[in-house]
Amino acid sequence: MARADSDADVLRREFEAADGTFLYALQEEDRWDRDAFTRLHDALVVCCVGHGSATTLERWITSGFWSTLRSIERYLSWQEGLPEEDEEYYHEAHLRVEQATEWLLIGCIERQV
Repeated sequence: MARADSDADVLRREFEAADGTFLYALQEEDRWDRDAFTRLHDALVVCCVGHGSATTLERWITSGFWSTLRSIERYLSWQEGLPEEDEEYYHEAHLRVEQATEWLLIGCIERQV
């Protein structure tokens, strides 16, 4: 039980864009923190697994997934001239969050996130 609480706390801090989180770096510092993104993605996947058979979801979770996806899309659309070697990374990162959001909200996924 403590692990689930810990994961929920990580996710809530991310969705609130608390200092030190991926969304804080993205929204407040206009930078992509790869380590923080990995922590965020891991928390998204844990949430999806934990809610896999749920028939209802708390609004903070659904809105957090959705707004995270939109924040990433906005950030990437504003970036000009991303280094070519990074384009695939950003594309894959966006796809992973998009798939996690679909997994949570509609319960299907085409490939493992």
